[in-house]
Amino acid sequence: LPGDDPGEDRKIPALHPGGRRRARTSTDSQRWRQADAAL
Repeated sequence: LPGDDPGEDRKIPALHPGGRRRARTSTDSQRWRQADAAL
């Protein structure tokens, strides 16, 4: 399942709310927002 692999959280952050907390840098946060916008 996607949630089992930390790498999957980074690929599909919008599907994993917990992944949001793993975004430690502003760049990661931008990727999260862009992924959400893409969906």
